[in-house]
Order: sequence, then C-alpha cells, then structure tokens
Amino acid sequence: MEYSLKYGNGTIRFSLNDHVDVITPHQEKMVPLSSIQIDFQPLKNLIRNDNKIPSEIVVGIAINDKTRPVPYSQLIPPIINYLLNSGILEKNIQFFVANGTHVPDYDYGYLKLDDYFLNNFTFLQHNCLENLVYLGTTSYGTPIHINRSYYECDLKICVGNIEPHHFAGYSGGVKTAAIGLAGKETITSNHALLKDANSVACEYDKNKIRMDIEEIGNCVGVDLVLNCIQTKDLGILNVLFDQPKKVMEQAIPIVDKFFTVAIDQKYDLVIASAGGYPKDINFYQSQKATTNASKILKENGVMLIIAECREGPGSDPYYQYVTKFSSPSEVITDFENKEFMIGQHKAYLTAKIQSRQKIFLFSSMPDYTVKNLLIEPVEDISTFINNLPIDSARKIAIMPNAVTTIPKLKGG
Repeated sequence: MEYSLKYGNGTIRFSLNDHVDVITPHQEKMVPLSSIQIDFQPLKNLIRNDNKIPSEIVVGIAINDKTRPVPYSQLIPPIINYLLNSGILEKNIQFFVANGTHVPDYDYGYLKLDDYFLNNFTFLQHNCLENLVYLGTTSYGTPIHINRSYYECDLKICVGNIEPHHFAGYSGGVKTAAIGLAGKETITSNHALLKDANSVACEYDKNKIRMDIEEIGNCVGVDLVLNCIQTKDLGILNVLFDQPKKVMEQAIPIVDKFFTVAIDQKYDLVIASAGGYPKDINFYQSQKATTNASKILKENGVMLIIAECREGPGSDPYYQYVTKFSSPSEVITDFENKEFMIGQHKAYLTAKIQSRQKIFLFSSMPDYTVKNLLIEPVEDISTFINNLPIDSARKIAIMPNAVTTIPKLKGG
C-alpha cells in the first residue's frame, strides 16, 4: 500500500506491504471553523478601566517566530481593528517577535499579513541577551529577565496557538512572552526543569516547567491571550481570547480530546513525519517528533523520522555540542554531570531515546551533518524499509503528525 507523509511544503510517498496502523489525531472530530468570532469584552474592560485615555495607551503584542504555525493573517487583523476602533493609536501598538534563544529573522513573510500591517506598525525582534529588565525569581528559582520594552507597555497581549508541547505540557498562553521574550538565563533555568518526570506533553498542573512559565507570565503582567487551536492540517478549531489562566482552562480539555490517542500495543517500527513546514523547518524543531514516536516503540525498536530540515540542525549550540561526542551514551554522561545549557538539552533528549531505541532520519541535510548529530541518515525510504530484517510478526505504525500526536498506552 502507498503512503504519503508531509515533508516541508510537499509530501513524500513510499510503499509498504505489511499491515500498518496509522496513529493520528482524531480526524473525524476535527471540524474547522467556517468563520472566526472573537469576544472582545475582556479587552474592552481593560481599555475602559485603564487610567490613561485610549490615545495614550501603549499596547505590546507578543507573537511567535516562524517556527510556529500560527495563522496570524486571521488573528491579527481583528484585534488590530478593535484596538484602533477603541481609540488606540497605530504608533502605540508594537509587535514583539518572541524569538526566545532563536536567531532573529527580519523576514515577516511567514505572518502573511497585508502590507498595511507591516508598513504602519512596529515589529521588534527580541534578543535574549539585550534590553532586559529583572523582575525577581519564581518559586522554582528561575530568575525572571524579560524584554524591557514589552514589560513597559500599558497593555500586554500574547497571540499564538495552543497544542501539546513535548516537555512544557502545552504551548500557548503566556509562554509566548514568558519564554519567547525572556532572557537566556531565564530560559535556561526554566528548561533545566525538563529532567523532572512530569515534564511531558499534556501535563499541566504537575509540570514544573509549565507552572514556572505561568509564574513568569504573572510577574510580567500579561493581560490577555488570543490563542487558537488547530487541526493537523492547520485549520482553526477554536479561538479563545481572555485572561491567560482562563484561556488555558478552556483550551486544555479541547487539546487533550483532539490530540491524545489511545493505543493498544507498542511497535517494532515507527515511521513518523514531524508534520511538514514549519514543524520540520530544522532538526531542533523536528526532534519533538522523536519524543512522541518513542512512546509507542518497543525497546530496541526502529524509528524513522521524516523531516525536511531545510535550515539544517537549527541551533549552533546544539550542533557544536553534539559533534563533540561519538555516541549517545557519551552525551548523556556529559550532560548529566555539568551545568544545564540551553540548546544542548536537545542532544540530551535525543540521546536518552537512543539509549532505548534506534533513530534514523530522512531529510534534506547532507549525510555528514546527520551523522554529526549521531543519527543515521536514510537516502531512500523504501530501500531502508526493505533492508530491515524481515519478521512476519513485526508491528509497524505510521505517525503523520508526530509532533502533535500524543499516544497514551492503554493500561500504562
């Protein structure tokens, strides 16, 4: 039978003669909205209760960088129109691109906005090493360094999407500002909590990383969050606009319903697509697919990740770190016996999976680059599968959207 999986902006096709289970979010339950309706009452209340007249209010809107598939062309125009109609001035509305530790990119094509927005509003690129204000520490010991210009805005909003996150539980909410507009020291300290057993997808209250993020967001003073929930094909399922905590409370049951999938067994071979662009823009992002694929893979099973990685590894600190070692076990030993470093954690997470299972990668990266990541490259999917040891009883699964498919093994 022939299968087609997302790869960059296109697809990759291959054939399998074996019986295959396709593990994917619940397609039959996903009905995209025909039109977007946003309840602006929470924003109306804030503007009305502000001590300043509308024309003096400065609004900061945190948005994600190009690595997140957010439909900004559908979310930004309505909120801008409401702000302007409420008396807020164009010059007082600023967008903050939440790069986190990612390299700033001044190409705003990914936003798919009309020239009006790009020409009449200020877009500021966050740099995690500059223009920061210190706000104290969280109860988890994380020092809070946040973008000073965003913090000084009168009204602070985050616009993004909510989906499962492989160690922060969920994306969205205040995370766009709390991590995306934070200093490197803040992000490093927060991500160091990923070693905790509850730092997994679709865990919220017990997830120390996520609870730390919520504390940071509260301290920063994020007023409102405009978030959407999307289908695997990026259609919009829901749009939520309210105070951050209320948005998360409403979103989590929806995300869990659509993106967690019960499975009966584990598999010998899992073929997993990261889900196409931008989820497979680089391996730093695509690595998230390995986390979910590993959950349904047997001990010593084989995982084939399909991810274009048009921008290569995606992180110099990650790439430079992993190339120092000759095996995943060396990565684990080194990482667990030194101070936590952002970027290097991706090498550690991958190595932990490789201590139990085998990872192969089909991508556009040169073979030597993939091997430097301590991963075996695959040039042809069909040849790779045909060369695997034949076992009539082998169990095979395909995950077309592995980054956002959260498997739950029945009974465990």
